[in-house]
Amino acid sequence: MLSSKGKTLEYLFDKLEYSSVLPVLVLTREYFDSNETKFLDLILNKKFKSTNNFAIRSSFSVEDTLIASNAGAFLTLLHVKRDAVKDSIQKVFNSSKIPNPNDEVIVQPMLENVTRSGVVMTYDRDTNNHYRIVEYTNHSNTTLVTSGRSNESRLVIYWRDSYRMSKDPSINLIGMMVDELEKVFQTDKLDIEFAFTQDQAKPFVLQVRAIAGIEKIRISSGSEQTERYLSVLEEKLGGIFQEHPFLAGKTTILGVMPDWNPAEIIGIRPKPLALSLYRELITDGMWAYQRHNYGYRNLRSFPLMIDLGGQPYIDVRTSFNSFIPENLDEGIAQKLVNGYLEKLSDHPSLHDKVEFEIVDSCLTLDFDLRADSLKSMGLNEIEIKAFRNSLQKITQNVFSNLSPIWTNDMNRIDKLSGRREKILNSDLDPLGKIYWLIEDCKRYGTLPFGGLARAAFISTQLLKSFEDQKLISSDQRNLILQTTKTVASDFLKLFTNNNQKEFYQKFGHLRPGTYDITQLSYKDMPDFYFDTPKSKVIKDKLNLNSSLYEIGVDFKKIGFHLKTIGIDLKPEIVFEYMIKTIELRESSKLNFSHNLSSALDIISELGKDLDITREELSFLNYNSLKTAYLSAPVLKPYFSNIIKQNRDEYDICKLLWLPPLIKKPKDVYLFEISESIINFIGHDCVEADLAIISQQKNIEDTIVLIEQADPGYDWIFTRKIQGLITAFGGANSHMAVRAREFGLPCAIGVGLKKFNELSGSSRVRLDCANRLITIIS
Repeated sequence: MLSSKGKTLEYLFDKLEYSSVLPVLVLTREYFDSNETKFLDLILNKKFKSTNNFAIRSSFSVEDTLIASNAGAFLTLLHVKRDAVKDSIQKVFNSSKIPNPNDEVIVQPMLENVTRSGVVMTYDRDTNNHYRIVEYTNHSNTTLVTSGRSNESRLVIYWRDSYRMSKDPSINLIGMMVDELEKVFQTDKLDIEFAFTQDQAKPFVLQVRAIAGIEKIRISSGSEQTERYLSVLEEKLGGIFQEHPFLAGKTTILGVMPDWNPAEIIGIRPKPLALSLYRELITDGMWAYQRHNYGYRNLRSFPLMIDLGGQPYIDVRTSFNSFIPENLDEGIAQKLVNGYLEKLSDHPSLHDKVEFEIVDSCLTLDFDLRADSLKSMGLNEIEIKAFRNSLQKITQNVFSNLSPIWTNDMNRIDKLSGRREKILNSDLDPLGKIYWLIEDCKRYGTLPFGGLARAAFISTQLLKSFEDQKLISSDQRNLILQTTKTVASDFLKLFTNNNQKEFYQKFGHLRPGTYDITQLSYKDMPDFYFDTPKSKVIKDKLNLNSSLYEIGVDFKKIGFHLKTIGIDLKPEIVFEYMIKTIELRESSKLNFSHNLSSALDIISELGKDLDITREELSFLNYNSLKTAYLSAPVLKPYFSNIIKQNRDEYDICKLLWLPPLIKKPKDVYLFEISESIINFIGHDCVEADLAIISQQKNIEDTIVLIEQADPGYDWIFTRKIQGLITAFGGANSHMAVRAREFGLPCAIGVGLKKFNELSGSSRVRLDCANRLITIIS
């Protein structure tokens, strides 16, 4: 059975059918010290007579316990020559600061010609479920994955015996190795190191141990439930992935980050109330109205987001259809959507960059350079010209001299504050106030916000194309964004001037997790968020007042290039509107979030009256609140029943590990998590301790690590932080915008794999110029 590292390998030697164990000799400190000559003779002249290259590793009593693995805490020496074996054994023994006569050292032949190596965990501690997690690298160095030094490792997750679905032969072989070792040790909670070589197909087992800390995990009874639900999901997805009579595109893809990126805003496992509010305010209807208003296809009545076991996914085919200009020929639309989907399928790391790297939703200076890409989708010259002209019309409308399209959205959102005050000061009952705050939030908040965000995105795209065409430098682009008078400018100005009354009037409603009722707002927790010295970042931001002329923008040259793509407008007007739309996107976001926050406050107060906690309220959904307003149920039992039902369903959500991008129904059983292409902001290089945001106050002089961040996390910029790293977020996400405004070095959207790796570190170097994140300790 499982014993020390060395004795376990001894036990396995010559016992396995689907994997191999190298010959092994285990030496204890006591016996080696007493019989050094005997053991050296055994190693060099008998057991390993023909071996010239050794691996010598520790197998100490404090390693691989149920409490902790202490992996990497002691010395491992590889490629040890025969004449260095004695000294190497002593060095490994001496790597323990507390010598124990029972400590062991493992001596084995060095495994040569390694082609792939890694680690497989046979049980997932996060979901407390039977997922197998395989991390490997195609490199000859067998220590890269275990040491955390690999920047090219790959992560494959599969459910139980679903490895048989893989087209990768090595994943099938790993699966058979796991099944056999679980049977040998009568446990499904193993941590296995393995390697493949050029010389044989089946893997070598380098180490087997119990998963450290596994005894603290509650034994899950949800395995059969998960099995059943995955089957339901596969069947459901089989229907979703079929052709749709009213959509271009033969199939679809589902993702947590494309278009309105729910993973960034509400997380990958949001509570039911947050999920339902996001759906109500944005993804069920408002998103499509906004696109149609700006000249794209009418996708009204098409929901953009679905949830799989409570995890939110964007229907990418629907999203791609919404970026097709309204009057474009159906044949062209089919070619575009199918081409976009194919590109995303081939390049899954672009899932949070679809509007920058995959979809053409506006006309920019570099459009003609992408003609080859359009031709590869099957478009001919005439079709490309028609597509170009339709994008030119959409872009022209944003920067029109007469009445740019976004002015209607600007006027609409200006009405929201006054209407909100009337609702809050009215005699409506709490449910009535909640209903009308949300209705107004849709009509006068998220709808115009979506339009202003679209205009701002087109502005950002156009500005980026100026940089790509060398009309402005990267530094000039950053300065232009930093000098915009956005919400962040007012936020920092009021905070720095200690104008608390005005600050809380304007920003007190913000909360980390805008849709999360369990998070307190700034006004409800002022000492936590703002009891801190003023930040150097703030002062730097407040002193940025350069004009576009001072920045060195060459309007004449830019005007010439705009005319070449059919935008015959004064470049000064284009820049004025670009800056204005970027500013309005931020102010409109602040405005509509005030309605949402007020509604959450009233829901919380209603919960107090009914003796229902915030945590319990998070398991309501918006439809239940709306139904309670439109009918007359007895609230306490009505809400309690819904909370219980939704809690039970959320338990399924916690059991599931689903991929960030689903390309086919069977991906729910087996998938690979691709490395994200990180959005680095700025050119600075900083090294600092890492601070993980989880109600952590002392983050000054650190690099902040956070899974996802919305406007409610702007409080972190009142600290003197050195940098920022997020798991989710695209190049145009909230935190990317903030980073550019503050000139703060950031890595936005590093992905879950890199995020989890960084979570276990204490100090990192963030080098934006060289696009590197290095773990120091």
